[in-house]
Amino acid sequence: MLLDLLFGITINLTVMAVHVGATLVVMEISDVIIPTSRTSSSRRRHLMLMIAVVACMLLAHLCEVGIWSLVYLALGIVSNAADAYFSAFTVYTALGVGHSVEREYARLLEPMTATSGILMFGWTTAVLIAALQRGVRRTL
Repeated sequence: MLLDLLFGITINLTVMAVHVGATLVVMEISDVIIPTSRTSSSRRRHLMLMIAVVACMLLAHLCEVGIWSLVYLALGIVSNAADAYFSAFTVYTALGVGHSVEREYARLLEPMTATSGILMFGWTTAVLIAALQRGVRRTL
């Protein structure tokens, strides 16, 4: 059980590294898109910023699900890549907790995957709000 938890923590840290990278990209994007003074196009730029942030963070989530799906596939929890991605996605989003991972040797992976998704969605929300606040502060 302890090894399972350590393995799950290791995968969670890998997922967090992807999210750190996406957060850094968002910070760079916000510096390019946000206007530095009030202009007639500042609302348009804020909208473009939010679309870019959402797209970047969505891409990060899709990659993170991919990491979990590789784990599911490597451990033989599912038989093919499509099922692995689907299973990881349903658990990551906490939609399918209790349905995907039925192997006793991998029982802890399901709650670790769900925990990963919950943490990353919370982080994404914080990034979205921070980007918007940063944009508003720079245009005041």
